This record gives sequence, structure tokens and C-alpha cells, in this order.
Amino acid sequence: MTGDATVQEMLRGLEALGAPGLARQVLEVFFSDSSCRLTALRDALGRRDFNAMYEAAHSMQGSASMVGATALAEQCRHVAEAARAQSFERCEALAAGLNTSFESIRQAAG
Repeated sequence: MTGDATVQEMLRGLEALGAPGLARQVLEVFFSDSSCRLTALRDALGRRDFNAMYEAAHSMQGSASMVGATALAEQCRHVAEAARAQSFERCEALAAGLNTSFESIRQAAG
């Protein structure tokens, strides 16, 4: 899971609190929302819309942080910073890595 076991720890913690199924629901919302954010980021890249790139990356950063995906949140932060700096090539390169990391987390969560 891209070296970030905190997502699995968070899931175990929720289930241990006696909330069966809550962890799965939280992850389903995270995955759905993040998929939309990644699509928005790709669309913004296609338009070279730095504000939209920033918004998508920043929103995804918050969501990743909330589920304990700290490595993914950090990658999102870098994309947001690149968007603020209006560095298209950097945004493009970082966004590609972001998609790969997200898919790794989704597969690891099963």
C-alpha cells in the first residue's frame, strides 16, 4: 500500500470500536470522491486550469488525510503546490504518480 499502513490501522480501529461495516463505508466514500477528484484533475490538466488543479488536489489531500493515507495526502500537497506555482510539467508528472498511488491503495484495501 505504497508503504502507508495507516489506512489499514484506521480500518482496524473503526471495526474494533464496534462499528462493523463503518470502515468499508468510509473507504467507499473516499474511493468514490477521490476518483471524481482525479477525473477533475485530469480535466484541469487538459485545460491547463491551475485553479481547478489546485482545488482537486487540495480536496483530495484532505480526504486522504482523513482516512490515514498520509503518503497520498503528501503527494496531493505537492500537486497543489505545483498548481499554485503554475508549473504545468510538474503538475502533469506529479498527477501521474498520484493516480498510481491511489490505485495501489484501492487494490490494497480490497
